[in-house]
Amino acid sequence: MCEYGWCATAHAATNHSADEDHRSPGVAIRARVRSVDSADAGDDVDLEVGILRRADEDQSWLVIDAGRGVGVEIALDDVPRVVRDLVRDTTLHSVAHA
Repeated sequence: MCEYGWCATAHAATNHSADEDHRSPGVAIRARVRSVDSADAGDDVDLEVGILRRADEDQSWLVIDAGRGVGVEIALDDVPRVVRDLVRDTTLHSVAHA
């Protein structure tokens, strides 16, 4: 059993060092991605969102993985502030209901 209740990694199941990293079960979401300087609508892609704590690090990350080695990691400690500040932004409320 892992010390992190959210961890779904089968530790020690193999001898691969990455197997000692802590990973939550991923959540699949659909998102639109595009280049920041692109005028087109972008592409709909499947992303996986989860928590990662590498065995050699002392913090956990919210990971948004697009596959093919592309992803974003946000320090888990920063996630509540980011969400809180976005929800508090009243200009986003008008956009969401447009």
